[in-house]
Amino acid sequence: MTTNSKQQHNLNISTVKVPAIFNGEIQGAKKFAAETESPILINFAECTFITVDGLEWLEEFVISVEATGKHCRFENMIPSIYKVFKVARIDCLLRSCGAPAIAEGAVC
Repeated sequence: MTTNSKQQHNLNISTVKVPAIFNGEIQGAKKFAAETESPILINFAECTFITVDGLEWLEEFVISVEATGKHCRFENMIPSIYKVFKVARIDCLLRSCGAPAIAEGAVC
């Protein structure tokens, strides 16, 4: 796991990098998120594949970050990873991508 904090547009941003094949926990990310006061940026630049375990861990991570009042944002995501999030219909992941929340009820 690569994590760091940096100044970006006059804001402190804490970054967590997702590995190329994301199949579960990013070591140290939860501790890093708990110790920082800044928003968390999840960088998917290297990620080309995510498993169900990876999705579940990411959902839990985003929920835990949001529970502390911080914001979690995703960046550098390839379209196929975004499609996985969209098909999974996990609101917190879609919000972190900048998408609106999913409407309740039938969508077609």
